[in-house]
Amino acid sequence: ENEEGGGEGKQRKTKAEKAAEKEAWREILAEDGIIDVETDLDGPIDDTAEISKLTGKPLAEDVILYALPVCAPYQVLAQYKYRVKLTPGGTKRGKASKQCVEMFYRSEDQNKGRQANNNKYVEVMKAVNDNEWVQTMCGEVKISAPGA
Repeated sequence: ENEEGGGEGKQRKTKAEKAAEKEAWREILAEDGIIDVETDLDGPIDDTAEISKLTGKPLAEDVILYALPVCAPYQVLAQYKYRVKLTPGGTKRGKASKQCVEMFYRSEDQNKGRQANNNKYVEVMKAVNDNEWVQTMCGEVKISAPGA
């Protein structure tokens, strides 16, 4: 039938566009040292090296680029520096996420004398969008942690 929009929607990419996009990604990965352009021409890309750069317990010599909110079983997060235990409860996600972030900031304020990287951690946590904190959490929760 006749559509008012003129039928304009998402156009499929041509083979040339797909190949150009794939080549652009290969150049980016080569610049980052993930692949070697000469040896990894058409094989699958092994990007597991990127995953090994993630840590839940940063060391003093680590370069912190970004904070990533994670929701996982508490035993998995046992070694993480910043963690709270979420159990089913009556606090909505938005309020609970703000409380968790405030707890992280307070823990950094208490540790100020012991660690030199405190400001770096707080700045990286502040860079995370509030929506990312909220979207990471499950439904209505109760926060179980010291200071909650």
